[in-house]
Amino acid sequence: MIKQFMLLMLLLAVGSSADDRLAHDEISLLSPENGATLYLPHPHLHWQKEAGANIEDRYQVQISQDEDFQKLLIDDSLEVVSRLVCAKPLSIGTYFWRVRREGKKSWSKVFSFTRGKSKEYLVKKGSTTQEIAAVLKEAAGNTPAKLIFEPGDYHITKMIPLRKVKDLIIDGSGSTLTIKDRFLDLKNCADITVCNMVVTPEHVASTNVDILAVDPDAGTLTVQVQPGFPEDFRSYFPAGKSGNTIMRVVDEANQGRALAGWGSAGKHMEELGERRYRIHGLKAKELEKIRPGMVAYAKTYRGGFGKVNYVTRITLSKVNFMGMGGTIWLGGGGETEAKSCLSCAFLPLSPEYYTGASGVIGGGRIGSWYEDCRFEMGADDNTMDHMFPLPVANIQGNVATLKYPWPWPQDIHKGDTFVLWDCMNGEKGRATNVTIMEVQDAGGKPMVIKELNFQAPRRLVLSKNAAELNRELGRPEDASFLSPGKTNLALNSMLLIRLSHNNQDFVFRRNKVLGGSAGMLNNSTRALVAENTFKNLRGPAVHAGFCSGPKAFPLEGCGSRDYVIRDNTMENCGRNSISVRSDSGFGGNIIIKNNTIRYSADWAPWNSIGVSGDIKGVIVKDNLFQSASPPERGGWIYSNLNSYAVQHSNNRFDPPHPNVPMVKKRKPPKKKKK
Repeated sequence: MIKQFMLLMLLLAVGSSADDRLAHDEISLLSPENGATLYLPHPHLHWQKEAGANIEDRYQVQISQDEDFQKLLIDDSLEVVSRLVCAKPLSIGTYFWRVRREGKKSWSKVFSFTRGKSKEYLVKKGSTTQEIAAVLKEAAGNTPAKLIFEPGDYHITKMIPLRKVKDLIIDGSGSTLTIKDRFLDLKNCADITVCNMVVTPEHVASTNVDILAVDPDAGTLTVQVQPGFPEDFRSYFPAGKSGNTIMRVVDEANQGRALAGWGSAGKHMEELGERRYRIHGLKAKELEKIRPGMVAYAKTYRGGFGKVNYVTRITLSKVNFMGMGGTIWLGGGGETEAKSCLSCAFLPLSPEYYTGASGVIGGGRIGSWYEDCRFEMGADDNTMDHMFPLPVANIQGNVATLKYPWPWPQDIHKGDTFVLWDCMNGEKGRATNVTIMEVQDAGGKPMVIKELNFQAPRRLVLSKNAAELNRELGRPEDASFLSPGKTNLALNSMLLIRLSHNNQDFVFRRNKVLGGSAGMLNNSTRALVAENTFKNLRGPAVHAGFCSGPKAFPLEGCGSRDYVIRDNTMENCGRNSISVRSDSGFGGNIIIKNNTIRYSADWAPWNSIGVSGDIKGVIVKDNLFQSASPPERGGWIYSNLNSYAVQHSNNRFDPPHPNVPMVKKRKPPKKKKK
């Protein structure tokens, strides 16, 4: 069973990247294989594009109950990506599917698959955590299985672990689960579906306070917990401690926008009695816009829904998360991952709260899929798909030794391509591409993967030797690659950044993101963001590639390529609604079209679209910009340190704001003399 499971997972790991299209004029259906039996209510369909396709070409996908396609259940179309997740659950039965490029007459071959029947296990109303765990483990040991809760309220006091489980459905039947910490701990699992439930935390994620007094000279803010909200303010904002807490003063007129915000590190708190506190250690500039009578909230990131490690195709369907603290799934990494959220909601406990549930974090060969979801008042970035660079300890000959066992495991295969980014001198430098010829363990032997417990390999045999790499990076041919530092938070080494099979085929469409932090962030090798509504966000609606982290190190990403952002409405979203970033030579081929980007009279943008880094190819066309005030940075598009031209055409303005150019380009700063 384990060997069969491994084979299935490795086959699905082989996606279609931008460079592996078919050499002739046909589309190849990859999975599910013809005649396969599935137990997922929301199947994942993959295909391989024919030669000559570009990222704007749309592909029509049909699923029917009959081979002649007269009883269509799904008739969808989408560009860029090479897969479809069925947002509508399929009933038990046999189905037929096919794909074609729009404008072409011929279809691919027709494949069939069957959605099989799962054995059913019942959780009786009023069951304890121990009783739920017993039924869940029985179902997990007899898959394909479906766990069904009798409608009711359940209190989960302890996380339930599941290992090496495939084809399991957990159906809440509309029940409410109140969770003390988290519910599920999944590892080495595949094809898990959680559906039809409401999830709330035992410990409310945030509390509201009124601003009583502001003293910029003393750097203090006096607050009082509002009646009816949790009174243990110190647990939500533990002054002096770093991480996992945040406090923000809200703009009640534009719910979701923050006037100011602080972490708890470096602060001191004085307790005044009667639910009143004075916070010390704030900067005068941070208090300029704050007045008595305003409202703030403090939030902890404690808790969530579950932990996932090396889990492939995990789907949330019709699950409402109410006022959760941490991200819904903690952990990640692994081969194909492919998390999905379909018709889910991430909401505050009530409209009086200013913080909703945090979204889902992904990071694998296959990206996340979000469709028909609602995100309200997300206290942090709503959704995020990571890409982490691998610091290199040394390169000798054509063997690269990695600096650390990487903490976000995603396996590396022979044939994978990477960007090698030169950061040896403490600055971001040039980059070149390399292909992995062999993966070795620390002793130089071929890497052996045991089950699905992947660990980042320590040695990689590269397609180029050290002398060739130095020449391509503009360094002396005999320059050393030996990294002097021991921390991964400084630019003191070469960095390997995955170029192929990285959060591939990410989709975010037909969602509503209302209030809170940034809309969505991802680093991917193909992505579609389409037909969404974003409104009143502190940050951009879309980060098409992003970089963040201490100092200059891009801890959480390096950019995206092959990316379409279309037919979205973005209103009052940050200082720019769309941010395109890449510093490593990774990003490029970004198309932004048919979007409406709108700012109200009291929300002047820096610009509508910000582009930073060396990104090869950003096209902005057929968009409508609406802003009562002209952009503060003097252009609707601001190209920062980008040596490649932004192409633009047929964009409209309302009102036009004479003398405001489409693109304002900042010149690169002069390098300091050594």
